[in-house]
Amino acid sequence: MNDIIETNFNENVEAFISNCISCCECLDVCPNVAFSAIKEIPYSDIIIEMKAAITENKMSKIATQRALSCSRCGACDDVCPEDINIFEIVQALRIKSFHQSAEKPKLTKIKANGKIIDDWDIDDIVSCLQVKTKDKPWKDINNSEIKQSDTVLYLGCHSRRYVYLIQTILDIFKLMKVEVTVVAGGDICCGARLLGIGDIEAADRQCAELVDYLSKYNPKEVLVQCPMCFYRIKKQIALHGDFAFRVKHIFETIENGLNKIDFTHNIRKKVTFHDPCKLGRMSGSYQPIRNIFMKLPGLQFVEMQRAKENSVCCGGAVWRSDSDTAAALRQKVMQMAEDSGAEVLATACQFCQHIFSGASHEYNYEIVEAIQIIGYGLGIFNENKLSRYCSYHDPERVISECQDNIIDSPYTEDEVRQVLKLVMPEYR
Repeated sequence: MNDIIETNFNENVEAFISNCISCCECLDVCPNVAFSAIKEIPYSDIIIEMKAAITENKMSKIATQRALSCSRCGACDDVCPEDINIFEIVQALRIKSFHQSAEKPKLTKIKANGKIIDDWDIDDIVSCLQVKTKDKPWKDINNSEIKQSDTVLYLGCHSRRYVYLIQTILDIFKLMKVEVTVVAGGDICCGARLLGIGDIEAADRQCAELVDYLSKYNPKEVLVQCPMCFYRIKKQIALHGDFAFRVKHIFETIENGLNKIDFTHNIRKKVTFHDPCKLGRMSGSYQPIRNIFMKLPGLQFVEMQRAKENSVCCGGAVWRSDSDTAAALRQKVMQMAEDSGAEVLATACQFCQHIFSGASHEYNYEIVEAIQIIGYGLGIFNENKLSRYCSYHDPERVISECQDNIIDSPYTEDEVRQVLKLVMPEYR
């Protein structure tokens, strides 16, 4: 464990121990600590415990809670007057928590037919309900022939649950005459989930495997639609090796191709936008989606009180480790959206969409993915089958309706049933 920290965080750790003046500005800007189990602890004491965790190699309850309450939003990234990257310090604490603490987040694992179903399996099972395996518009890594492609669209893992979004992206690209090879995650991942629980060794292995796989297409550019994948590939993986290809978010590609498409449908909605942490504050991409929205007929765009670099995290990244803090962050963002007077809260991250949708019934506006809104303006309407299936609140009805797809998939009815029992309460 110490080797991992020395390899990845040594410079920041040394600066933290030697130069931190305990001004606590990093804790003042943190949106999470104020809602966490250590909210009553003096911030100066939290700093002391963080230093002790590193120098004495022992995680106290306070240091553990500081690590587990972090949503990796990056708000503390550049506020230190001593130029210490506090974000990296907290990640080092997450690693220590992963190896030392009994109070650590875990990835999802459920049993069905004597088989362990994990997060990546769940993503695939949910996608199989919506589209037959042979009709998926993407390549699954383990059984795909690799051919040279100038442009690769990497979907990520969790995004496979949202088949209608994938189809909308491809429909937009078709209108723009953008030819892509579509690759899904799952077998190979950017490592974000493992990084989130502190298993940085496994996360970095996944990152390296992903970049190696994408490089096999010899692409000129890799387009990414998941903010976490975008951040991991462009910002983090780049630290471990050179790229032979450019990495772009799909909003940039669509913005650059606005002259190739005609918006034919009037939106007639007042829309606000939540900047995802990894796309906005941590990657610096704010303007492309706003420029696209400005071109959509009838769309009235309004900013929330806190937007762009001041945007508040949705809480998604901390849900496994501190659900109370996550819920408080969600409420804060969703109330700001309501205060803006918007009729629609647009999202650009599937995790944000997932988190906000869990409380959508409490607010007087719709929650819609930004890519869907762009599609609407172009006359593209793909059904959200996942939302329809979950609205049944009846796994057996879904299994009956999706029988042909299940038979076509590598999964049994019982495996699908167990996943639906887990997934259905998460969506409204």
